[in-house]
Amino acid sequence: MHFFHFQPFRTLLAFLLALTAALPAHAGSIGFSISFTGDEISIVNTGTEPAYQLSEWTLDATNQWRKAQVLQGNASYLAPGKTLKSRRLAASAAKGIGRADPVLLLLHDQAGSPITQLAWRQTLAPTGNTLPYERQGTQLRVSPAAGNAPIISTDAIVLPYAGIARLAQPFAEVAAPRQPVHHVWAAATPLLLETGNGQSGAWLVHETAAGELSLQIIPDGVLRGQEQVPGWLHWVRLHLLKLATTLAGAGLLWLVLGSLHKATRSPLPGKP
Repeated sequence: MHFFHFQPFRTLLAFLLALTAALPAHAGSIGFSISFTGDEISIVNTGTEPAYQLSEWTLDATNQWRKAQVLQGNASYLAPGKTLKSRRLAASAAKGIGRADPVLLLLHDQAGSPITQLAWRQTLAPTGNTLPYERQGTQLRVSPAAGNAPIISTDAIVLPYAGIARLAQPFAEVAAPRQPVHHVWAAATPLLLETGNGQSGAWLVHETAAGELSLQIIPDGVLRGQEQVPGWLHWVRLHLLKLATTLAGAGLLWLVLGSLHKATRSPLPGKP
């Protein structure tokens, strides 16, 4: 009687190959190099994937976003290695967040997912006086610091993210981003920010009584594209490589044992 046969191994091998094919692929990247010359802004796509529907926004004297004027390049499709040159249409304020003079980039990747990047003409150091925060569904709640904190006001930049449901819709015209929120802490009331179903993060620019500016970055609440993925699938993706390796070892062991058993059952030379 033969206890080992190769049909189960073939089934196991087919399952192993299916798991290996399901391993996450290394996607391309979108990145930028930004330089400033007076009112002109030069952006180079340093990534490996094109950027779609790219727009640049700077703050005016009232700390409101104003779209920059494209001078050279294709803002609808910025291929890797290509340059987009623009010019700001209004100068920023000489106080508050305007002193840091941020440049906001809005774009989409080839799947239609919105991407936001923020650059600063004046570098802001990470703050040592961070404010506590918590999430309540789609809302981000930033609380005043306990005690006599030096932060007197905060400017918040947040762009709500609707989640992967947005990918089912076609590209839309670039809409103006939500304006920065200015919050004074004298009233000791919390700062409430709407982040959307995707729980996007926020940039907080704090100002002290001495006029010093510092930056606190609040990360996204969930990984982009993962907000509607079931928990068990997260676990499978996390442990898929380990599972595939274990199955490969088991399959190899099965093959060796089957070969040894077949050898032991083979008749000796001269024996019937």
